[in-house]
Amino acid sequence: MEFSGRLSAFPLDSLLQWATIERPTGALVIRRAWGEKWVQLDRGGVVGCASNDPRDFYGPWLLCAGLVNETELLEALMRGEEEGVRLGTALVRMGLMGGETVQRTLRAHIRDQVCDLFLWRHGVFYFEDRELDDSDLSPQPLDGMALALEGSRRRDELERMRRVFVHDNIRVRPVEDGDSPESPLARRILRFVGEEIQVAELYRRVQGPYFPFLSAVFDLTVDDRLQIVDVGEAEQEEGHESQEIALSDLLVERAAERERTLARERSWIRLQLLGGLYPEWADTAPDVANVDEAEQELVRRIDGRTALRDVFSDDPEIYDAQFEYFQEALRENALALLAAPRKERRRSGRGSRKASGATQRSAGRRRS
Repeated sequence: MEFSGRLSAFPLDSLLQWATIERPTGALVIRRAWGEKWVQLDRGGVVGCASNDPRDFYGPWLLCAGLVNETELLEALMRGEEEGVRLGTALVRMGLMGGETVQRTLRAHIRDQVCDLFLWRHGVFYFEDRELDDSDLSPQPLDGMALALEGSRRRDELERMRRVFVHDNIRVRPVEDGDSPESPLARRILRFVGEEIQVAELYRRVQGPYFPFLSAVFDLTVDDRLQIVDVGEAEQEEGHESQEIALSDLLVERAAERERTLARERSWIRLQLLGGLYPEWADTAPDVANVDEAEQELVRRIDGRTALRDVFSDDPEIYDAQFEYFQEALRENALALLAAPRKERRRSGRGSRKASGATQRSAGRRRS
C-alpha cells in the first residue's frame, strides 16, 4: 500500500482516522529532522510505538513513573541481555513488577509515545504494509480515535503552557524546601534541578515523554517549587521543534539509520543510567598517539572529574567508535567508574580513597 505525505497537509488525527477506517496492518513511519517513530498498527488498532530517541524508551518511562529506580532498571536490562528477553519480561522474572502491571504500563507508554506525535509541527510519513515485529507490542490494541482526542488535548494544553514556558532555553531554580511532591515525576525533576538549570538540559537528564515532563515543570512553577530566573533567547531545540525534510531523503536514509539506532539502543540506555558516574583510568591513561583520532578526545576527557554523560561525542559516527573503545577498556579492567569526581573524593582522606577506588574498580569489572 503506497501512502505517504507531510504532517502539515495530513495531520496525525487524520492518519489515525484513516487507520480506523482502512484497518491496515503494518507500521506508520513518521519522521522529522530530529528523529523518527514507528506506530505499529494491527488491523487499524495501535499496538506499539517505537522511537529512535533513547528518552522515549520504556525504561526511562518507568523511571519517570517511579516504578523502578536506576539500579533496578540497569539490573533488569543486563538480565534481559543475558537471557535474550524484553525488559518487561526481565522485570517480571526479577519480581520487580507483575505481568499485569507490565501490560498496563506498556499500554500507557505506547499512549504517551503516540500522543507526543501531536506535538510535532512538521514532518513526513509513509506506511509500510508488512508483518509486525515483536518489539514491546500490546496484546490489546489502543483505539486510534481515543488517542486522537487525547493527543489533541495535549497539543492545546502545550499551547497554554507555552504562554509561560515560551521555549526550553528558560532557566529555573528551586525556590525552597517543602513537602515532597506526590508525583514521582515531580520528585525526579526536583532531584535533577540543582541550583539553576536550563529546561532543555533538565529534560535531557530526566528523560521520558516530553509532555508529562513539561506539564510537571509547569505545575511545580505554579506551586512555587520552581522559579524562572532567565528567559533567554529562543533556540531550535532538538526533539521538540521540527523541521521539514525531503521524503526522498527519508527513504534513502531510513534503512541504514534504523540499523545504527537498534545497535546503539541498549548502550544509550546504559549510558543514560550511568551518566552521573565519573570514569577514570585504573592505572595511567593510554598515550593518545597510539589510538585512533576518534578515540583521542575520549581518552582526554576520561579524567575522573568529567561525568560519563559528557565524555562522548554528539556525532553518531564518532560516538560509535568511542563507545566500542570504552567497552573494550571496561572489559580489560582499564577503567573505574566513580560515584563522585576525583576532587570530592580527596576530601575524605587517603584511606577512604583506596577503599573507594577498589570498590569502584570492582563495580567496573561487574558492569563490563
